[in-house]
Formats: sequence, structure tokens, C-alpha cells
Amino acid sequence: MSQRKWTLIHGDLRADNLLFDASAAAPKSVILDWSWAARGHAAVDVAFLVGGSTPVAQRTGHYVDFVQAWHAVLVANGVDDYSLDDAWYDWRLAALRCMTAGDAMHGFASSDAASTRVALFMDDAIQRHAAFALELEAWRALPDPAGFSAF
Repeated sequence: MSQRKWTLIHGDLRADNLLFDASAAAPKSVILDWSWAARGHAAVDVAFLVGGSTPVAQRTGHYVDFVQAWHAVLVANGVDDYSLDDAWYDWRLAALRCMTAGDAMHGFASSDAASTRVALFMDDAIQRHAAFALELEAWRALPDPAGFSAF
């Protein structure tokens, strides 16, 4: 991922960090809780949101639409030299990266002060992100090690 283009990312973009107004004509949104903001890979925020906040039944079968829409918005806003193939590659890399977030955050739930609810939330995050990575066949973004036939 260090070889890919970077930008400012939220770092914890989930549905519960988003607010939307009620206007159907020109809806606006606000992103809350920027405590994990950092320099990173733009696809991480999108993959974290889709993989962690969208139920499997709602997201399955829509990945092509998601990636194409995301790519189209980037291009429309001046991002050049970024192909749709690059977008797919980045989504797969980001899905792998998002799997580590739930695991890393699970350390917060291991203290005696953490509630069962927090631990269950972290377990759910790990399961959702792992399922998302499998659905996207995220392993295809990894280099094929010589002699390893599983790819």
C-alpha cells in the first residue's frame, strides 16, 4: 500500500460516524469523529464503510456499481491517471487492510473495564471485514509468491 497514492483519510469511517440531512433534493452529509484521521490510502475509508457498515445481503452483487461510482466521482473531481483497474486493485488492498483494523481495535476490548458489548462489536467488525475481503477476492491484490499454487 505504501506504493499507492495517498490522501487524508478518516480512518474509522462507519455508518455511525455519518449524519445526513432530510433534504431529498440536495442531501448533505457530515462526517463525525476524526480522531483516527491520518495520511492513508483513499480506498481504505470506502472499503471500511462498505465492508463494515453494509450488511452482506445489501452489498453482495453491487461491487461493480460501487467501484465504478467511486471511480467516476474521483475522475469527475480531477483525479487523473487512475484507471478503473487501479480502483479495483486498491479496493482489494483496502479490504485486506480493513481486516486488520477490527483485530487491532479488539485490544481495546481485552481490558477488564471493557464491556461485553464492546467485545461483541469488535468481533462483528472482524467478521464483516473478513467476509468483505473474501467477497472481493482481495487476495488477488497480493503478489503471487513463486511456487505457491493457491493463487
